[in-house]
Amino acid sequence: MLGRVLQVVRLTDGGVAILMRYGGFLGWGGRVIALPLDQVALLGSELEVIDLTPTQLDGFSPFRSEGAFALPLNEKIHMGLARAAH
Repeated sequence: MLGRVLQVVRLTDGGVAILMRYGGFLGWGGRVIALPLDQVALLGSELEVIDLTPTQLDGFSPFRSEGAFALPLNEKIHMGLARAAH
């Protein structure tokens, strides 16, 4: 589990990313990373990271906010839905 969504932002390339804290120990420390919207899906009330391994997540650079901005609360985004494995 990565934790809570900190913010949803529009990046300088026009893409949308989910900001989450990654790494650290028991919720302390770590760094903020920007997960591309197409790499996450809703699974009930949780977000599931899709097609990224822990090693790939380890390679994410800390998020740098230059040129990115928070999406307004009324802006609509489209994201995938995941289904629990049985």
